[in-house]
Amino acid sequence: MLILDIEQKITDHVRQILSLAHKSHSTVTSQQALIDEIGMDSLEIARLFIALEDEFQVDPFAEEFSVGNIHTIADLTRIYSALLSRPAA
Repeated sequence: MLILDIEQKITDHVRQILSLAHKSHSTVTSQQALIDEIGMDSLEIARLFIALEDEFQVDPFAEEFSVGNIHTIADLTRIYSALLSRPAA
């Protein structure tokens, strides 16, 4: 899967979660902080992680990645790109 495809899927999930929470955010970019700039709260972040695990069928936090290192869509894209580019076991 291409990095741009991964980023788009993550961005789509962020927009969907914001919509369900009745939060409007006209622009969502990969460099914006999910909490400070986009305005997601901890429950919405948890929903995003669950949606991404379902989407990509991999749990990055069961691997070597830490939740504390994720602040932006770009961070998530980098993590999922690394995981999805690994050869299947």
